[in-house]
Amino acid sequence: MERMMRFLLAIGMLGLFLSTPAPARADDPRAMAKQGAIGVIAGGIDGTYLRVASDLSAVLDSGGSLRVVPMIGKGSIQNLYDLRYLHGVDIAIVQSDALTYLRQDPKNADVTDTIRYVTKLYNEEFHVLAARDVQSIQDLKDRRVNTDVAGSGTGMTAEIVFKTLGIPIEESHLGQDDALAALAAGKLDAAIFVVGKPAKLFTSTAADKGLHFIAVPQSPALLATYLPAQIGHEDYPALIPDGAAVDTVAVGAVMAIYNMPVGSDRYRLAAGFVDGFFGSFDKFLMPPRHPKWHEVNLAADLPGWQRFDPAADWLRRHGKTPSAQADADLRRAFDAYLDQQAKETASPPPSAAEKAAMFNRFQQWQKASAATPAPAPAVARPRPRPPSPTPMSQPVPAAPAPAPAPTANTAPPAVWAPAPAAPANPPPS
Repeated sequence: MERMMRFLLAIGMLGLFLSTPAPARADDPRAMAKQGAIGVIAGGIDGTYLRVASDLSAVLDSGGSLRVVPMIGKGSIQNLYDLRYLHGVDIAIVQSDALTYLRQDPKNADVTDTIRYVTKLYNEEFHVLAARDVQSIQDLKDRRVNTDVAGSGTGMTAEIVFKTLGIPIEESHLGQDDALAALAAGKLDAAIFVVGKPAKLFTSTAADKGLHFIAVPQSPALLATYLPAQIGHEDYPALIPDGAAVDTVAVGAVMAIYNMPVGSDRYRLAAGFVDGFFGSFDKFLMPPRHPKWHEVNLAADLPGWQRFDPAADWLRRHGKTPSAQADADLRRAFDAYLDQQAKETASPPPSAAEKAAMFNRFQQWQKASAATPAPAPAVARPRPRPPSPTPMSQPVPAAPAPAPAPTANTAPPAVWAPAPAAPANPPPS
């Protein structure tokens, strides 16, 4: 029995030794080709997705510990299936609504429950270009609408948007250029394009053809999946009047990742990719990298998605939480507002120190407003009944209605407008 136990123990130790991966030898090309490889499936040969994957490879390849392998993909839905089931695919660039689309079918739970995201990338706006007689998206009920070629990301997004809004349409599946021609010829009532603004696709589209953009209502149901957005005159001066803007929604491009088992070799490799990508992000903002990298907010939350744990840990360690990023975004918007106010009032723009001081006072006002509860509405107390009313008695007047309590949407005091005149309301001291 003792000899048998020793034999089994020796067999177990041998199996453990054989199952431990040996480091790649410098003279073994087969092992070196697999060492540190991260497969990133993207989009078509001329698309932005593949350019993003190419930039990842150019910046992050380290010659041994990490190697990014870009792959041509066949659309967001197929990319997610490949991420779950295709060997060698670790990361996929997809539209953010692809996960919502797959969740409509419970049979896809094996995919949707195992997908996480590293970061949201840039936004792609939902453009609805319509004929002259179409004034609102509700007018498209049961009418001819092109949603791009079958199986495209635009088609997927259009299906979700119109189903969410409860608007049935008669779908057409032409390519983008053919759709524009058909729309101008009166063969379509509208065409959908999911592209980042401003899109060169519309540079030759003139308003004199009767075509125009129509708004997409930013309903709570849509905003559960999409982001609010606008397209304006500065984006399409030939199609949108000066000073006007059209409400719509935007779908984000997402860096999706398979949720590998914690502690596995693949998990450790993915965590190393996250560290390298986040830690080197400034390099993606320099030429010759794609300009869309400037739209990336690493800390942005993404509705309907769950962050990959190593990515969330990195953001916490480096203080890049959504709230901290929101403060930075608010400061940039505040400074831009001050500059715009100075321009509109022909005033000298405030200095950096003045902007900082006004922003600090604005934040103090915000905190004070949040900490001060709204006063309770006054309650009218009943007056005592007259002891001996007569027919000539006047009715007891009702108590005056209480003034409306301030709400969270109450406008802040105008302390940041750099107009020459003094502000109407003094700033909080």
